[in-house]
Amino acid sequence: MIPDSRRLDLERELLQALQQGAGTPAQRLMAPGFQEALQQLFLDQSDAVLQPLLGELSAWQAGQRSGPSAAVLRGVRRLSGLAQDQRLDAIRTLCDALYLSLNSAANQTTSLTSAPAADCQQGAEELARLLFLYAAGQRREASTEVLARLQR
Repeated sequence: MIPDSRRLDLERELLQALQQGAGTPAQRLMAPGFQEALQQLFLDQSDAVLQPLLGELSAWQAGQRSGPSAAVLRGVRRLSGLAQDQRLDAIRTLCDALYLSLNSAANQTTSLTSAPAADCQQGAEELARLLFLYAAGQRREASTEVLARLQR
């Protein structure tokens, strides 16, 4: 993960280059280095969502939480939008399924079993796997088994 100060510097540099460069904004975005910088920002923001998610899911399974927090739900929803912006359909689809499962668990008024937490944990781990592969330059589909478990 990029330290916040470095991330802000990178964002500022990207914005400056977009404003000062020649050509259309789309042409400037395709300039060498831009795509790599945008990918790094996406991965950094993804990590900022993934780490709290994994922490809360562990606490949920251990019985220390009754479900996901509103902040984690917003983070997963935001990550879905970021994945859509990056045209990462597998990550977006998994985020959407995970969000719906987490939201359903958060809205249950009866006591929760460990099954929803375990399914969400698997979804978060699958999300981490897809993000890791994307960082390594590979795009993969989400596990159909994991998606099916989240969509029950």
